[in-house]
Amino acid sequence: MNQPDILWTIISLILTLMIFSYVLGDNFLFRIATYIFVGVSSAYVAVLLLQSIIIPKLLMPFLSGNINTISFTIVPLLLSGMLIFKLFPKTNRLGTLPMAIIVGAGVGVMLTGSILGTLIPQTTATFNFTSSGWFTGFILLLGTVTTLLYFQFTTKKQIQNIEQKQDYMYYLKQVGGGFIAIALGSIFAGIILSAILALISRFTFIMQFFSSIVNG
Repeated sequence: MNQPDILWTIISLILTLMIFSYVLGDNFLFRIATYIFVGVSSAYVAVLLLQSIIIPKLLMPFLSGNINTISFTIVPLLLSGMLIFKLFPKTNRLGTLPMAIIVGAGVGVMLTGSILGTLIPQTTATFNFTSSGWFTGFILLLGTVTTLLYFQFTTKKQIQNIEQKQDYMYYLKQVGGGFIAIALGSIFAGIILSAILALISRFTFIMQFFSSIVNG
């Protein structure tokens, strides 16, 4: 291991121990490590945006000499510059237009992804519930229907037959709540498992570091 590798390994060890110090409670070592992580992450994102978007997409087209390319670049450059006005209360309104475009485009992309990636495949799989076997298809159909019913809210009317229907609806909603609980539990278990794997990785790193020092 050469000197630069040893230096960065020691820095990684110190930062890891500073993060682990949170076990003893909130302290300045943990906060320093957190600030370093946030600062480095922000700087990385800023450099990535400069190299991938701002310089090649907004600045380099003006050096190409192509009139069509320059004309198409002026509008996004102006909109990007108008975002600076959001930093000042007096000129806050001038930055509303580009912010609205960003939010609208983001929501459009999210909705398109949700519809094409989740809603339509889920609906198709529900209608074709026998394609993966009757039992699996029945569970899929039951989970989809009862989960949707779980989010149905109605007012209770003082009519006997309607109250009986609402009793059936109540039990179906409970089944849907069970499916939702299983889904959220699986997600939470995955997060916990990822955290445990990261913890094991850092403990392994610390043990390997001290083992390399002892063994030379």
